[in-house]
Amino acid sequence: MDEIDVSHREIYDRLLAVEHKVDKIDRATENVVAAFSAAQGAFTVLEWLGRLAKPILWVGGAITAIGITWQNFREVRSAAWSRSRWPLQLWPPYKRRCP
Repeated sequence: MDEIDVSHREIYDRLLAVEHKVDKIDRATENVVAAFSAAQGAFTVLEWLGRLAKPILWVGGAITAIGITWQNFREVRSAAWSRSRWPLQLWPPYKRRCP
């Protein structure tokens, strides 16, 4: 080789310098790694909520539909009842209110 003589001591010093840089990068990225780990847990929880939301929305929709149907049924029934009694509401004439 071309008069490049590298001693074991120089190789060792370079290795220590590289280890120091790697340790420095490791300390600098600890928070980033912790944030990604926390985000992974958050996405797991969001996945569970997504799995629960669909049945909850179906049940809520069914309850709402039943409530609306019941309310409409009561209104139609009470309207039909008041129409069937309509002639009776005009009699006797003394109970009628005049504007």
